[in-house]
Amino acid sequence: MSADLLKIMTTAAFLIGLMVVGLTLYAETLARMHEIGVIKALGGGTRRLVGIVLSQAAWTVGPAVALALLIVVGLSLTLPSFSNNVSIAIEASSVIRVATGAVALAALGAVAPLRRISRVDPATVFRRQQ
Repeated sequence: MSADLLKIMTTAAFLIGLMVVGLTLYAETLARMHEIGVIKALGGGTRRLVGIVLSQAAWTVGPAVALALLIVVGLSLTLPSFSNNVSIAIEASSVIRVATGAVALAALGAVAPLRRISRVDPATVFRRQQ
């Protein structure tokens, strides 16, 4: 029963993380739409724009994974001093699994911004900003 509860909590955390990353990337893409239009107007291809969005995704998720790992390491060092019967074991396979999940989360979160930039008209550069 507790395994089912952990699966539900993990799935909920993954979905919440996906929404946060997706909204962050989408907002960042909207904020940079003028620059994306300039890149397209200067002849930047779709591959270059995809690279820009994917690098934004990496810079969004990468530091978060590193911070989470630092927090877990800190907890594993300090928690035994507060409670003798609780310990945290950090396994390389778990870290790799979380990092892989974070990469998948970043890729899924980049889908909406990628769709948005693929439809950007280079003429938007010349429109008046309000």
